[in-house]
Amino acid sequence: MNNLKIRMNTIFRYGLGTLSAIAVLAGQTAIAENLVARMSGHWSPKHQSAIHSQIFADEVTKRSEGRLTIQFYPSKQLFGIREVMGAVSSGAVELGGVVGVVSFPPINKNFNVASYPGLFSSYEQQRSFFQESDAGRAVWDDLTQKSNSKLIMYNPVGPVMTFSSARELTGIDTMKGLKARALLKSERPMWDAYVYLGDHIRDIQAAKNADVIAVAAAYGYLSAEAKVEEWPADFILRSSEQAL
Repeated sequence: MNNLKIRMNTIFRYGLGTLSAIAVLAGQTAIAENLVARMSGHWSPKHQSAIHSQIFADEVTKRSEGRLTIQFYPSKQLFGIREVMGAVSSGAVELGGVVGVVSFPPINKNFNVASYPGLFSSYEQQRSFFQESDAGRAVWDDLTQKSNSKLIMYNPVGPVMTFSSARELTGIDTMKGLKARALLKSERPMWDAYVYLGDHIRDIQAAKNADVIAVAAAYGYLSAEAKVEEWPADFILRSSEQAL
C-alpha cells in the first residue's frame, strides 16, 4: 500500500480579484491509498464556474491516478456563498468555491482595491499586483495566512464591464458622482443582495456581523438622541430620496 501524506490548504480564484473564487483543501494529514476531498460550490451545474470546477476535479482525479478523488457539489449542496469561507478555514469541507469580493474584504479590507473599475487593465495585471508587488503580496499573504489557504487555480468568469452614458470611464476619477444601475433587468445588482438599510444602531451592528454593507437611515422614525455618525455604518442616507 502506498502511503500518501497530505497537508494542503488550497484556493482557487476565478477571474480577476474582483470576482474571485477559492477552492481550499483544508489542512490535514492523512495516510491512505485513496483520498477523497469534497468541493463545495454555490453555482448551478450549468454555470461556467461549476463546469470548470468539475473539469478541475476530474483532471486532479485523472492525474493522481485515483489516489486523490475530488467530488464536486454544486448548487449550495454543502455550503452557500457566504458560509463556504468559514467552512473551508475550519475544515468543515475540504475544498470550496469562494467569491473574493464577498469573503476577502472582511479578512483584509485592502482587498477592495480589486473592485475598483479601471484600476487594472487586465486580469493578468491584477494577478501580478497580488503576486509580485510588495503591497499586493502583503494583502494576499495576510488573506491566505488568516484563512489557512493557498492559491491553486483560477476559475474563469467574466468579463466585467462598466458603462456610463455620461462620459467615458477611463479611471477611478471619472466615476465620481455617478450612480450604479443594473444594465440588464434580468440581473440582480450586488447591492440588492448584500446591502442592509437600518434606522437603529442594532440594525447596523447586525449588518456588520453578517459581513454585508451597512447603510444607516438618518431620517423617518429616528430618535432625536440618535448619533448616527457614531454608528459603524458604511454609508448614511439623510433622506429616502438618496436611496433611489
